[in-house]
Amino acid sequence: MAEFKFSCTSCGQHIQCDGQWSGRQISCPVCGASLVVPHLKTAPITAPVTAPVFRPAPASASGSPVKKIALWSVGLAVLAVGMYFGLREADVLQGAFNKKQKDIVAHSDGGELTHIANVYATLDATDPAKAEARQIKASQRAERERSAMLEAAKLQPDPSLALPLLPADWTLDAAAAKIPNGRVHGMISGAEFKVDTVRLDPNGLNSVLAFQEGVGTAADHEMFIYLNVNNNENLAGRSWSVTRDMKGKDAPAIIKRWTANPKYAPLSKTFNSGYALRLEFGQPTRDWLPGRIYLALPDTNQTVLAGSFSLPQGR
Repeated sequence: MAEFKFSCTSCGQHIQCDGQWSGRQISCPVCGASLVVPHLKTAPITAPVTAPVFRPAPASASGSPVKKIALWSVGLAVLAVGMYFGLREADVLQGAFNKKQKDIVAHSDGGELTHIANVYATLDATDPAKAEARQIKASQRAERERSAMLEAAKLQPDPSLALPLLPADWTLDAAAAKIPNGRVHGMISGAEFKVDTVRLDPNGLNSVLAFQEGVGTAADHEMFIYLNVNNNENLAGRSWSVTRDMKGKDAPAIIKRWTANPKYAPLSKTFNSGYALRLEFGQPTRDWLPGRIYLALPDTNQTVLAGSFSLPQGR
């Protein structure tokens, strides 16, 4: 009995069988394809016929083309699923990053500080009481800072303190108003207004020019002018002239605060138009920025504030 080997014509699997099977039809034990056992020239005829024997292919031949295609298909499917979920995760991460960047911009100086300033401006226009309370706090803080600065810098005496107190005529005609050559003072709601302190206080991104009689919370009378200038803006050479018919951004808000009765809390009133204002700043000296003001309010008591004053440099 002669044995020989041949390959399946369909999948290439090696098959070993006896020569007696030459010419007969069999099924491949691997792929099931029908095939005919090839003939041998010297096939014995007396030996009993035995079934063909399945011999696995060498390790280097890693299976049939059908198996290879199936494995490749599975691999590609897994890769596609991974890429799909990977891209989705990348989109989520990118969205989170973009939101964080917007939040950073929104809370930066050009977004959050501007928003706060706008809110304060709206509140000041609709609720003078809250504006006054906020201004009092700012004034107290500015007064402490000013005192500390004066002590540290040991500035020369305020030159305006040497000027006399001269009366001012009340008029709502800004062009005809005259600024006396004396120290700033005036009348506020029927009482004399002797100014002890002049400051430039921060108000959001802008500044408030404050005139105060008394010190800190013990002040009897105060006048606040909401200037539309940045905190760090140079005021040297700047001037304002506001007539009674001006409104909006051309007319800075004015708040007067006075003590009508020492037994009670101070009163306050806001003026957004109808008043007369002339405000002028000169050129600074080593320690002081000189200024002159005339302010007349349209109230029954003819409130007026006029004269010269000085702001400490570096405020």
